[in-house]
Amino acid sequence: MQFIYTIGILMYGFSIRLAALFNYKAKLWVRGRRNLIKNLPDNKNKQQKINWFHCASLGEFEQGRPLIERIKMLHPDEKILITFYSPSGYEIRKNYELADWVTYLPLDLKGRMTDFVEKVNPHRLFIVKYEFWFNLLSVLHEHKIPTYLISGKFRKQQIFFQEKGAWFLQRLKDGFTHFFVQDEASLQTLNVHGIDNATFAGDTRIDRVITLSKNPLQFPRLAQLLQGKKVIVAGSTWEDENAFLVQYFPSMDKDTVLIIAPHEISENAISALEKKFENVVLWSNIETATSTPKVIIINCIGILSSLYQYGTVSVIGGGFGSGIHNILEPACFGLPVIFGPKHQKFDEAGEMIQLQSGFCVNNSAEFQKILSDLLASPNVLNEIKQNQLKWLQTQSGATEKILAEIG
Repeated sequence: MQFIYTIGILMYGFSIRLAALFNYKAKLWVRGRRNLIKNLPDNKNKQQKINWFHCASLGEFEQGRPLIERIKMLHPDEKILITFYSPSGYEIRKNYELADWVTYLPLDLKGRMTDFVEKVNPHRLFIVKYEFWFNLLSVLHEHKIPTYLISGKFRKQQIFFQEKGAWFLQRLKDGFTHFFVQDEASLQTLNVHGIDNATFAGDTRIDRVITLSKNPLQFPRLAQLLQGKKVIVAGSTWEDENAFLVQYFPSMDKDTVLIIAPHEISENAISALEKKFENVVLWSNIETATSTPKVIIINCIGILSSLYQYGTVSVIGGGFGSGIHNILEPACFGLPVIFGPKHQKFDEAGEMIQLQSGFCVNNSAEFQKILSDLLASPNVLNEIKQNQLKWLQTQSGATEKILAEIG
């Protein structure tokens, strides 16, 4: 099975290199792995304690960030190495201030992973949520590197737990020192399949968003423009959510402002979106706005999580595509959250629906009704806010649970 797996990895690597001829993201993936081993810290004699964190992309980085920050606070002399698989994570966080090194993970070939692990010689490795590279796990096991999965999530339908997946399951058992999982269902799934070195710790993302909400970026000019207004903050929206907002726009009263932070912020995409509304200001021009616009379009990255502090209601994109984006960020400011039907992989969505603070919509008519009802009900909004904040506090603390276990 290992031979078949490695052949699959080689074919995957070839396909990425082929795609790099036409696709910019694939080109970054290939370019970022050139001279990768050469540029790593040489720690073969273990002169330094290196805490290695591996994240698939930006979302996983944010999930691991609370633990990175706590380890750096508790052990300031220890080093931090962060690896990414995706360019979308690496390009945004390659200059992260708490990391001593940020780089890519090599293609999962036994020789390359051996070279990587032997040169870095990490004190321990934390893999965030998933990214089960089985040659890497084999090398870690051979070199006796303590390896932890944090904020893990497992489903009984995954290949590890099928009859044909016995080889993969054994790699998990051998490769990980401990599994810290998000929910009881994941813990039960692991236990049923003979993995008892697992703990239900919760989701470190909640610790992260709570921290962010306590010290958000401040935008004084925006606050002035929004004073006394009801504000819809639409985050990471795709075509479906944008279309719903365009349809809703004519019914917005004079005291309501729409902020849209679209997922796609290329110049062409922003221009096309801008043309669908009236009285629009781009974020890049917000400081020179002389009056409150009806629509503010965010044409940059890195500020969305702080914009929710000005919101009344939030709309989160992705629910009509591959899955909803971050709904915990608006929840931390007590906002009700509206999203599409592709939310099943996110436990927090189900929890919020139960709390009646999250609202799943399947079409434009449902969207219009829920948004209108919420904006017209200040008492309901206040109740939602209190419920959201209480629920989040009950879900926090995963970072400290992990630290207590690993020592």
